Amino acid sequence: MRVALRMLRQRPAAAVATYLALWFAVAMVTACGVMLESGIRYHGTVQRHAGSTVLVATTDLSVSSGSGEDRSVERYPLPERARVDTSLVNRIAQLPGVRLAAADVAAPGQLAIGAGSPGYAVSTHPWSAAALTPFTLQAGGAPTTNGEAVVDAQLAATAKVRLGQQIRIAAASGTRTFRVSGIAAATGPAVDQSTDFVDDSEAEALAGHPGWAEVIGVVAEPGVDRTALTNAVAAALPPTADRAVDAYPRVYAGPERGVVESPDVADGREFVIAVSSVFGGATLLIAILVIAGTVGLSVKQRHRDIALLRAIAATPRQVRRLVIREAVVLACWPALRASGRSASHLSNAPGSA
Repeated sequence: MRVALRMLRQRPAAAVATYLALWFAVAMVTACGVMLESGIRYHGTVQRHAGSTVLVATTDLSVSSGSGEDRSVERYPLPERARVDTSLVNRIAQLPGVRLAAADVAAPGQLAIGAGSPGYAVSTHPWSAAALTPFTLQAGGAPTTNGEAVVDAQLAATAKVRLGQQIRIAAASGTRTFRVSGIAAATGPAVDQSTDFVDDSEAEALAGHPGWAEVIGVVAEPGVDRTALTNAVAAALPPTADRAVDAYPRVYAGPERGVVESPDVADGREFVIAVSSVFGGATLLIAILVIAGTVGLSVKQRHRDIALLRAIAATPRQVRRLVIREAVVLACWPALRASGRSASHLSNAPGSA
């Protein structure tokens, strides 16, 4: 090691070139590795369904090929969620360990107070799905009949909505007038989009597809094992048909629930994984070639020194070990310098032994 350090000091240009090649290679490969890890682990942020234990939704398209043992299934993310039959709600609610099962639909629209008031972008949901966030009432009561609505506290403060006031909600299926029966606020993570809640049948009518939901949320009883509940809900789903191309509802638990709320996250994950894998592999291959070439050039420039070592009975194995140790010193040099500075700082700190 002493000889390796002396030879590095005698030829600083080769040492600096090798160090820079190593530094850039490590930086690029690390960046690609971080991107790959992010694409694998990131599933989006759970907001609207943060209070749920598992979610049932259709977010991808299954394409199967072959048959028997050679049958393979590939999944492709859908640009938006497909619909789920609301008849599954009663079946899931009867499972042991389920405290609540609710169907959630979203009807985007505009909320206005009067004829001349500005409109506010709002997403209308059924009141039974408020527990999936969860939303709790701050004032007033729940919508018990058609024509009543609950507005979230943030929207009520922005639009200056009061209890008992008439509001108009314009959706794709038409414009309806509601009376504000309550004001609710999210007790979990803040929801980015303004929300209002109406009666379940009214929400289905505003969404335009009665009998179908976008998401079915399940809340477990306290102390219930999440894995066991996930398996039980998956077993309650209808069996998949033997078709080559179709979309089927699946169960999502834990961080995977973010994919249900943000379908575009799945597309982004596929893109990040593909780019980081291809670019990282190419970077690693190029880095190996560049580092090997730099180290090889550095060794060739010292053929006289190596010949002198051989003349004093150094074996080829010792020469190779010398080159390897030089590379290790160059690779570990930044870490050694950082640790040396930290040790010096600690030794000079007040009160240090």
